[in-house]
Amino acid sequence: MKSRLIHKRLYSALPRAGSSTRPRPRSNSASLYTNALLPTESPPPPARLPRESKPHLNSVALTPSHADAPSVVLYSPWPLSDACLYPPIHLPVKRPRTHYRLDVGAYGIPKRPHRPLQPPSDPLHLAVQVGEDAYFIRGNALGVADGVGGWSKLTQQQPSPSALFARRLMHYTASEFACDLPDRPDMLMILERAYDNTVKAHTTPAGTPLHAGSSTALIAYLSNHDPAAVHLAQVGDSIGMVVRNTEIIWRSDEMWWGWNTPVQLSPPLPLSPPPRTTARIFSVPVLPDDILILASDGLSDNLWDEDVLDEVARFRRTWSQPDSHLRRSAMAGMLSEALCSRARSVSERKGKPPEDENETPFARRAREVGKQFTGGKRDDISVLVAIVAPATR
Repeated sequence: MKSRLIHKRLYSALPRAGSSTRPRPRSNSASLYTNALLPTESPPPPARLPRESKPHLNSVALTPSHADAPSVVLYSPWPLSDACLYPPIHLPVKRPRTHYRLDVGAYGIPKRPHRPLQPPSDPLHLAVQVGEDAYFIRGNALGVADGVGGWSKLTQQQPSPSALFARRLMHYTASEFACDLPDRPDMLMILERAYDNTVKAHTTPAGTPLHAGSSTALIAYLSNHDPAAVHLAQVGDSIGMVVRNTEIIWRSDEMWWGWNTPVQLSPPLPLSPPPRTTARIFSVPVLPDDILILASDGLSDNLWDEDVLDEVARFRRTWSQPDSHLRRSAMAGMLSEALCSRARSVSERKGKPPEDENETPFARRAREVGKQFTGGKRDDISVLVAIVAPATR
């Protein structure tokens, strides 16, 4: 009987259904309960009992499922205990974020034997030259550029205009990543600024504009917070791919104007628009131990994707799970060297009959457009390999 009286007294303080003029919210938040059950006019404040008094059983606590919201208590006009007057507030628990990094290795083989090059007029120490290719590595950012070789037939200048343009482009891109950037930077804006600085610097010693020379570009940046992602900007036929275990989960498509003519960046010319009109932008979610590969077309013209996977699988078997920054960097460097060496070996292959089982990707594309080409394609080869790993802090 006593419990029945308690229930009767409790619910008599609450309005009957339909007596409130407030609309019932269609929500699963705490307001679903408080707006519908609390009276429209507040009852008089509860009287404070002496501390030795026992609390009355005339309050009901509704605790929502949200971890970041306090408990909700429904009051009756009768006295309540101190414990019910001041319910505990449940503060949200902050989940620690995981930071990520790239452990990177790079390797390059020029098409022609090394010959000393006259240093350009401006310091380009942030970029590495590989024939007419160039690349950079800076923290969680990396990129590769492939100078278009056709310009070298028009001038005897050394380094060639395309080699100089490619290296300048990579140098100024690397310098952009030296600035304070948000976790997800605007890759198109970075490439645009680097291109503008390259065009300004691309002059002869006499100060007259050097209108010759052009280059492709592929740059990447790892955002180092959950969820981790690689952000890329691409112009031309240099390729990027992400390998997870033994599968390629993402690969860029080559960009061409026509047969053997990649989309490219150069000093302002009618057939070479700026990056904002040509670049493709990608964001690829990644996981720890994913492998990011950036390479000039010296790799993709000579090796099929399954050839690349074959090298990756061989190194994974050899290295198992590298557990330190030095071991991952060593694996990345050796994998990039292995890919370069395999592509170089194929590029020196003599001509084979069409549709041979060892036909190279470049020869296949030539045959599909009615061109005569067999064997491998000699070219500069640059490969960058980056392994995604949790950063130690």
